[in-house]
Amino acid sequence: MLPSTHAFRRWPRPWMSLVALTLALCCGWLSSTAQAQVLPSYEGHQPLSQKSPVGLAAKFAGVAGRTGYMQPVRFALDGESQASIYHGPQLRELVLGPSAQVSLMVGHSYRIKVSNIPDMPGVEIFPTIELIDRLHPPAGQKDNFPVVMHITKEDVELAVAGNLVTRVVYLEQPQLAAPYELDRATATQNLLRSENALTEADRRGRPIAIVRIGGRLPATHGEHPSFFGSGGPIMESRPTPKAAAPQAEARTPSARQEGLR
Repeated sequence: MLPSTHAFRRWPRPWMSLVALTLALCCGWLSSTAQAQVLPSYEGHQPLSQKSPVGLAAKFAGVAGRTGYMQPVRFALDGESQASIYHGPQLRELVLGPSAQVSLMVGHSYRIKVSNIPDMPGVEIFPTIELIDRLHPPAGQKDNFPVVMHITKEDVELAVAGNLVTRVVYLEQPQLAAPYELDRATATQNLLRSENALTEADRRGRPIAIVRIGGRLPATHGEHPSFFGSGGPIMESRPTPKAAAPQAEARTPSARQEGLR
């Protein structure tokens, strides 16, 4: 059994600042950010965990009736890394550019290939992403609020060393939101390996996606189609420019659009 690390990424409440917050369950320790948070007791039952087979949580989302929505997702990679994603019944490989954005269907799992990693020639990793819920952005601004999936060089190094890094992205509850602006460091919280990542994400808000980054490679003699995901569709997604406010209104506090980035 390979060693594993787990990460949660937290997403703030949608109407204030839809900037990705990953509750990051990682490396077997609990961060000070997570310790300082006052969390309610968990009274539900979570049958799934980060140890569940890839795709099972997505199937549960389908049973719950959350499938069918195309959720914009943006992949943020370190350096000049390149990402590809497999999709459709023929499991075609679609090459994405740095920080590329696409729409993936909730209720499906997808396989991604990350290559051209800086200072790691010839190294490729094959993360998976499961979409288990969606965001609810303002009308007409769906593509301006993607779920951001960060894959760092540290993630790649851990995967190459034989580890499994699991991130659960969730939308936080407004009453539990951090009272400060989130950045790439504060958006990730580390939890103990023994804890259930989905339970902890559910306690803090609403789980949106599960990302697993490990050293699993496709077999040279051919892989079962399930390795490449559930065959969900992909659609193009491009952020739309925000309309400029009239100059007279822009000087008044009521015309400021706080948190829309």
